[in-house]
Amino acid sequence: MAVSKAKRTGKRTTAPKARRTKISMVIAMLKRRQGCTNADILKATGWAAVSLPQMARQGKVKLVKEKQGNVSRYWAK
Repeated sequence: MAVSKAKRTGKRTTAPKARRTKISMVIAMLKRRQGCTNADILKATGWAAVSLPQMARQGKVKLVKEKQGNVSRYWAK
């Protein structure tokens, strides 16, 4: 049975397509004019929890946070 070079060397390949797609969805939501909330992202991705600072780093964008009452709204800058 042939083994891929990545498996032989122990190196990680790129993230699975579904994960890349959800991360790109989060970045796109952050870049919207109205930004997004944690609830928006949870609803769109179905993930149990999201670390927006980590998502911003993965998307190579600066994260801006504004508190609106009990809800925080985030934007990519």
